Amino acid sequence: MEYLIRIALLLLLAVFITRFMFHRSPHLYYRVMVTLFKIARGREWSPPSFELLKELSFKKAWKFFYVPNAAIDRFLEENGRTPENLLGAAGMARQSLSQKKGLALLEECLDLEPQDPVYYARWISSTIRKSGFKWRDKLLKERTQRFQELDPENALPCYLLCEIAIHKHDYEGAVALGRQAAGKDRIRTCNTRAARACVRAFEKIGCSPGVAEVCGGYQQSYDFLWLPRRFTRDYVLMVRQHLERDLSHEEIEEHFKLPLRLADQFEGVEKMILLDVLLADTRMGAMNTLAAFYARTGAHEKERQMNDDIAREQKKIGGMDELVRKFQSLLKGRMILADTEEEFVEYRRAAREESEYDVMREFLRRRDAL
Repeated sequence: MEYLIRIALLLLLAVFITRFMFHRSPHLYYRVMVTLFKIARGREWSPPSFELLKELSFKKAWKFFYVPNAAIDRFLEENGRTPENLLGAAGMARQSLSQKKGLALLEECLDLEPQDPVYYARWISSTIRKSGFKWRDKLLKERTQRFQELDPENALPCYLLCEIAIHKHDYEGAVALGRQAAGKDRIRTCNTRAARACVRAFEKIGCSPGVAEVCGGYQQSYDFLWLPRRFTRDYVLMVRQHLERDLSHEEIEEHFKLPLRLADQFEGVEKMILLDVLLADTRMGAMNTLAAFYARTGAHEKERQMNDDIAREQKKIGGMDELVRKFQSLLKGRMILADTEEEFVEYRRAAREESEYDVMREFLRRRDAL
């Protein structure tokens, strides 16, 4: 009896630790659970049914996102090592936490299509995340410069090179790159093409269209969405700590406005509501910085105008939060809210390529939830 009590207590402790890990460090939880799942399941993988995924929360469905390396290799053997297949396979590898394999597959893409900026963008993002945002890899800088050469109208490589300069304490270079980035019209992340390639790859290994959208369409759309918030923090900190005392008020104001320019360039690049929220958060941070600067320097009219802008942005964020809360209340902890697989596929593709905010509003309107 005492032995059974000990086992029960150990099981309760294990449940508590895994739940604590998920809430405190979901990435670590995911890594530990994938390792355990690999041990338990070995090299086999079979796609789940859409009906099964409909009933699961993310915590219970994550294991289906993991595809063993053997299954990825088999996909490439059966379908050919074309650049698009390699791009899709790299997406499967990365979300399965096989980052080394994912980077190796992207290297193949670069060998086959050395003039395509999409493969540079994916390699750069994967390398940055794998390094834990260290920014000091020499090859990272070289390939980001090549990305810039291949896509000269894209502001994204300029911002990435600016981050590299900041972390190498090249503040003069960072300022020049920041101004160069601000002069561009747009940012292009290449995420939509990568998501399509990954969805097609999941379909080719036996997933139905809805399951492929769940397994392959979500995570591939998130690359570079960390940039607005991280760049705002790093750039403003650089100005405050290393430049501000030697600059005029006009120059400081110009620097503090750069994150607002970045948010404008990012607008509409990805169609997910997550980006809308992140950009609103970026604008709020930048506007609060400017409002405090105006108050400190006695520019009270500019401070008043900035506070009015902050109030409008807060209202906008409140509207998005309310929409997301209503959507989540219908989900009831599940990942999927759709009556049929066809409806879900239509929703996901429209959300990825049109506007998730508008699609979500229409989805709720049909269910009389607005």
